[in-house]
Amino acid sequence: MGEYFQRYDAFLVDSDLDARMRLKQATTSVASFGRVNQASKLAECLDRIRGSEKTDVIFVSYQFDRASTVSFINEVKKHPNGQDAAFILVMQNKDQQSSTVAENILCGADGFLFAPYSVEQLVEITRLAAEVKRERSHGREEAALRFLLNDVIGQVDQLSMFQKCGYEAAPILKKLRDTCAVLRALEGDSLDLYFKLAAEVFETAPLPISLPSTKKYVGASSRVAKRMEKRAMMKLGL
Repeated sequence: MGEYFQRYDAFLVDSDLDARMRLKQATTSVASFGRVNQASKLAECLDRIRGSEKTDVIFVSYQFDRASTVSFINEVKKHPNGQDAAFILVMQNKDQQSSTVAENILCGADGFLFAPYSVEQLVEITRLAAEVKRERSHGREEAALRFLLNDVIGQVDQLSMFQKCGYEAAPILKKLRDTCAVLRALEGDSLDLYFKLAAEVFETAPLPISLPSTKKYVGASSRVAKRMEKRAMMKLGL
């Protein structure tokens, strides 16, 4: 059984038709490229990505102004079809000076391609695309796990507070169990990342607010306690 071969779909965005065709022709020399779409405007490419065009690499011409390129990259990253794409600025040889490169990398670009294009350069672009995809996916997973861990810590604090006040803690306990159920599905690298983050998040978490031990209200005051309990649950969305 053959090894899985990854192909990378690309988008070429350039107002110059000849430049687009030269780059598209160059990509045909690299087996790692799959479908290569073209667009003459940034807005056209963005609309197609918002539609159904999923892409791994987006080549953006130096001819577009910096502000438009920054806005384009930021918008594409917001959409699932482009969130893992590597953004490559296509530049002229004369732009290979450090100041120009530094200025353009602040646009959010992941790499550069200087004309004339070589097979070696394009092969390196596909390697970069794989690395970018891996890093962005890892970043989203880390952010999600960090959010989940902070949510768990908050729920544990709420559970402790309800129990100290004599409130009914079952709804919070159920919510905590449901939240933690997500963790049972973690395995492999995701599980390793969870253990790493758990140690970090729990170590740096702020201490819960210390509340005095409070007994349940009795007699006529029990109605006040019930209202307080109900208000506390409403604030927690329970």
